[in-house]
Amino acid sequence: MKHRKSISGVEFKTGTKVICINDDFSNVRPLYKIIFRFPVAGEVYTIRGKYDAESIWLKEVINEVMRFPFGKITEPSFFNWRFRLYVEDKIEAEEALKGKEFTSLK
Repeated sequence: MKHRKSISGVEFKTGTKVICINDDFSNVRPLYKIIFRFPVAGEVYTIRGKYDAESIWLKEVINEVMRFPFGKITEPSFFNWRFRLYVEDKIEAEEALKGKEFTSLK
């Protein structure tokens, strides 16, 4: 599966509300599915922080720190392409997206 980098031109920041649009973790090792929590499609989350430019931590999904195969010791994060900006009404959405350019994910 090829990972998409863009999230519709909107920068995710700590405190931003997002909605999960992709909860397909079929490529995750079975053991990880037992010991870690994962976001669920359709649920709203709050960004707690960023791991890097493409991955985020969520306030509502906290996991234990682990040692990854590449040697890094950190809490698992989630690719930002799994989420979209969450807005509660049309006016808020229009304000949030003003001046943004969008690219198709297809």
